[in-house]
Amino acid sequence: MEYEVTRTSCLFGKPCTEAFSKRLPQYVQIKNIYSYNEIADRYNTPRWEDEGTEHSYSDGYYKRREQDEEVWFVEINSLEELKAFVSKYERVIITGLTLEIYDDYRE
Repeated sequence: MEYEVTRTSCLFGKPCTEAFSKRLPQYVQIKNIYSYNEIADRYNTPRWEDEGTEHSYSDGYYKRREQDEEVWFVEINSLEELKAFVSKYERVIITGLTLEIYDDYRE
């Protein structure tokens, strides 16, 4: 099973030796495109339709695809593999399908 993996001390780059990356699409959604475009026109910034791709509307929200993001994963298929991973990196926070190697302070 693939788990997303992050490292507290590493905002960018490979968080651990076992990690492999995937490019995942990132989406932004807003409730009211009209107020967004009013603000864009008022402050001379790009309108909603001028940025991103795959613009759509569903369930009362406007949505667009932003730039893809690099996300790091590790493959762990058993409890023993998970225990070995935690033993190697000592402090690991498990939240759903995300593992954070907690090796530095954060708020």
